[in-house]
Amino acid sequence: MMKTTREYFNSYADRWDEVNRYDEPPEEFRKLVDLAGAGLGSCIVDLGCGTGVFIPFLLDAVGGTGTIYAVDIAEKMLARLKSRYDFKNVIPIAAQAGDMEGVGGKVDAIICFSSFPHFDDKAAVIKKVARILRSGGRFLIAHFSTREEINEFHSRQDYPVCNHYLPDLGEMKALLEGRGLSIIHYRNKDGRYELLSSKRE
Repeated sequence: MMKTTREYFNSYADRWDEVNRYDEPPEEFRKLVDLAGAGLGSCIVDLGCGTGVFIPFLLDAVGGTGTIYAVDIAEKMLARLKSRYDFKNVIPIAAQAGDMEGVGGKVDAIICFSSFPHFDDKAAVIKKVARILRSGGRFLIAHFSTREEINEFHSRQDYPVCNHYLPDLGEMKALLEGRGLSIIHYRNKDGRYELLSSKRE
């Protein structure tokens, strides 16, 4: 029987950090945090957070007065995250990316680090993003690979990841602008993918 996306990532949770190691220095993560506009007291969603590789950098940025919603479809990934980051302002939520049920009120930024291709209904995700972002809030999709590298790598993986892809710029622009989000930064070269949009006032 073929696995769902949730089942796939739950099955990898215990060894995820061993097989998905990042060699990039901390400064590369901090650049993404800055790009998303995360600062002291910010309310941030780490969407598709996995085991929490991005959480330490977000905590440094938002401080004790900020809030981080760590959202992932795979509850076993979140269990690993909770065992590491037992902070009152890190709120783990097991939910579909298109629902994000449990995220309270408006948020300042939503970050998808190495996760957007795995969302089965990307249009529903962006609809929800637009709904919970405050005016002027930022939505960042980022990878330490180019779009072409990501899609080629996924095509060689087991089902369902073999069908997971990062859309081209034209498709992303249509999805975002149709929900009141404007692209303000785009990079797809030199081993980096960054697409930053902002909710129009």
